[in-house]
Amino acid sequence: MYLLEDAPAGTAFQNSPQDLHVTFETLVAERCTIGTSTVVASRQALLDAGAFEDQRRRSEDFDLWLRMAHRGAGMSYSPLFKFATAPGMGWPSTTT
Repeated sequence: MYLLEDAPAGTAFQNSPQDLHVTFETLVAERCTIGTSTVVASRQALLDAGAFEDQRRRSEDFDLWLRMAHRGAGMSYSPLFKFATAPGMGWPSTTT
């Protein structure tokens, strides 16, 4: 969800359609985006790919997704996920 003039204006993926087939190639070509806060992954898949490299200054999540995809980890993108905000955050609870 993003805001436009302090009002909910939709989701980022409405403006940037995503390829539902997440692969090393679609990640590199920027045809899909993985939102770190929406990831569900097995601990072993994360460890096998080397986990987050905290010495990186930025994009450690994207680097991890690339390493996981390169190793053949199964990934998918779902345009349907639920999130809720705490009272007073300014956004209504919604399903997108």
